[in-house]
Amino acid sequence: MNIVVLSVAISIFYTSSRMLYSLAQKGDAPSLLLRVTKRGAPIWAILMCVFFSYVCQMFKFVSPNTLYVFLADSSGGVTILTYVLIAFSHLCMRRKTEKENPGALKVKMWLFPYLTYLVIAMLLAIYITQAFVGSMRMQFILTSVITIIVIGFYLIFFRKNRGPSIENVKKVNRNSL
Repeated sequence: MNIVVLSVAISIFYTSSRMLYSLAQKGDAPSLLLRVTKRGAPIWAILMCVFFSYVCQMFKFVSPNTLYVFLADSSGGVTILTYVLIAFSHLCMRRKTEKENPGALKVKMWLFPYLTYLVIAMLLAIYITQAFVGSMRMQFILTSVITIIVIGFYLIFFRKNRGPSIENVKKVNRNSL
């Protein structure tokens, strides 16, 4: 069991640090996160992920029956919403690729786009069902509110042509650890 937990933790640190690095490349996270080690690891992004994982673990000791339980439970709602967004982006990107470069599609998806719409409908049905289950209602409400706030901030502060240029990214990497 401990090997499974360790494997999941390593996977989480790897993916979350790479996401932070990618966000920094696009200008959506501090440029400090662009620094990499000689071996190419985004060290500050990894350290930030480790720091916040410790903060979340502290919630387990500070408030074991409320805040920690909410953080653990809300990951399901956030994951469902993430997959819904992935499915919508799949619809958009596949249609764009079919128009611009149909030869680039190496794998054909069965029943496209109907299967993708079915997946979106099923995921949204599962997410909305949380509102009707007493133990999950608060999680549904808070996850929905946070999602609305994040989307609102994105729409208000979205800027085209944002983020550092590729030259700036290379310059930061040359000056990294």
